[in-house]
Amino acid sequence: MKFRLITALTVAIALAACQTPDPVPTGPTAEELAAQRAAEEARRAEEAARAEAARRAAEAEAARRRAEEEARLAAERARANEIVAGSLRDFEVNAGNRVYFDYDQFALRADAREVLARQAAWLRSYPQMKATIEGHADERGTREYNIALGVRRAQAVKDFLVSQGVEAARLETISYGKERPIDPGTGEAAWSRNRNGHTVLVTPQG
Repeated sequence: MKFRLITALTVAIALAACQTPDPVPTGPTAEELAAQRAAEEARRAEEAARAEAARRAAEAEAARRRAEEEARLAAERARANEIVAGSLRDFEVNAGNRVYFDYDQFALRADAREVLARQAAWLRSYPQMKATIEGHADERGTREYNIALGVRRAQAVKDFLVSQGVEAARLETISYGKERPIDPGTGEAAWSRNRNGHTVLVTPQG
């Protein structure tokens, strides 16, 4: 009996010694952890690069659109400022449409004659155009007196233009006296601007 028990124990021990124990799970090695970190960093760097590229592309597109809009506006301004020969703006810029008078005078000054000579040359170049010459005065004096003074100023302008070869039938005169100042201020600076003869082109009908 004792022998059998010993034999059984011996067999059990032998069998236990022959069995392979289950492996104990282990964590990633240092090299594996380093590789994982490197991969994660590479992924994040790639995402950041894509985001930066998208941002720069959006900025470039916005800059392109701004440049196109600025170019469009510049072209519109250029067209608006373009001086077409024979146009009202051509007359205003290249001939001049106002001459100025001394206080209580209707005699043409030297500078006024220079402007009117250019007006006459322009009007001779475009015989289809007519003009109304407005006479203006500053605020001093009565309404009636300034209306009469404006008449004389407008007539002085017309007479000079006619003397330069512009047909009288193309020119009309009107006086506004002190009723339509171009400068609402009070004082010599404003008054000197308001004493003027204004040549207004009349666009031909049809």
